[in-house]
Amino acid sequence: MTQYKPGDILLAKYRIEKLIGEGAFAEVYLATHIELNVPRALKILRKEAPGVGSTEFEDFQERFKLEVQLGARINHPNVVHVYDFERDGDTLILVMEYCPGGNLAERIQTAREVNRLVPVDEVINTGLEVSEGLAVIHDMDIVHRDLKPSNILFGAQGKAKIADLGLAQIKGGPSMRSKLSLAAPHPGTPAYMSPEQASQSGYLKPASDVYALGLVLFETLTGRYYNNLKPWAHVKRFSPDMPGWLD
Repeated sequence: MTQYKPGDILLAKYRIEKLIGEGAFAEVYLATHIELNVPRALKILRKEAPGVGSTEFEDFQERFKLEVQLGARINHPNVVHVYDFERDGDTLILVMEYCPGGNLAERIQTAREVNRLVPVDEVINTGLEVSEGLAVIHDMDIVHRDLKPSNILFGAQGKAKIADLGLAQIKGGPSMRSKLSLAAPHPGTPAYMSPEQASQSGYLKPASDVYALGLVLFETLTGRYYNNLKPWAHVKRFSPDMPGWLD
């Protein structure tokens, strides 16, 4: 059950417009910054939300803090901008750029529902734009560690943007291994982990994110999870019309 409804005012400056996303713990709302009259996306976690204990709450608080710290350092059209992190009692609020184009996971699902695949040209363009964002992140000695379709958003002009740096590995900082992810040495999403992320505990190199991007592109082009297939599975096996060079 959602906590906020259209018209609600948060922190005396954000007017809730609608719910646009919901995860296991957090909710994401479209809101209007009243003074600036601009849209914002608010990722909100309430301590009293179902399933949220003190451990989860503290973990998300650290993730939100990391996101806003990195957001203050990264200004790139292919990375979602994070403006602020605020706390209202036992409610955590991450203020982000609003991306009206939704996310890649939604586009993959929409294609599946009509038994089609995302157009190849669209996938190539998305891959190039995400690569630009990753290059900037990696140049700052940051490894994302949770690149997946739901963390690739699309802005007002259709540009792909990397979101959710809350699990990022940063140089000289803590590895941020989540208490919610004890099954793996590194936090992240198993279906999109590189082999070293899934099996090792040492610091990851940027190649780990590049591998994750490969998994994302494979899924987008074929509708299949690469990690569920035999090693060296080819795109063309599942999409015969795929250009040979891309395969």
